[in-house]
Amino acid sequence: LTGANSARGNAWDVRLDSQVGATQLEASYQSVDAGFSNSATISQQGTDKMGFRATTKLNPTTDLIVQHDTQRLTNDGNTRTADLVAAQQTHTTAAQVIKRLGDAAVVTGEYRHEERDRSLDARQASGEDLLGGRVDLPLTDEVSVYGSQQVAVRQPGNAQS
Repeated sequence: LTGANSARGNAWDVRLDSQVGATQLEASYQSVDAGFSNSATISQQGTDKMGFRATTKLNPTTDLIVQHDTQRLTNDGNTRTADLVAAQQTHTTAAQVIKRLGDAAVVTGEYRHEERDRSLDARQASGEDLLGGRVDLPLTDEVSVYGSQQVAVRQPGNAQS
């Protein structure tokens, strides 16, 4: 961990967004040098992150979200960032459909594909494909319940609820 007297480096965070018809487009780039230090960046030191997201209304009650993110360690990051990224570089692509049922329930389905370049943990797979679903039900204005299920497609039997 870099102390206040030895902190060196820069941090950048650039975000762009635009509305094109019914589609919201977002792009981002963030870079935090390994020596840059403040309380908000300890788990991000030595990383570059970039991504895009497109959200479009398919109809009045259904949204489609497609996104891709890349995260890369620079100068091997630090112990915390290496644990979080778990590879020299990761690429995550996801597609999500969100359906509102009436005024209350929301049903979400997602497909996510992740690839890891030069995994830092030999026990970690180089990539995975996940399918997931979630149902949100409000009980009152302040209280909601949800149920979710996630299944690893490449590793059948690896499901989480």
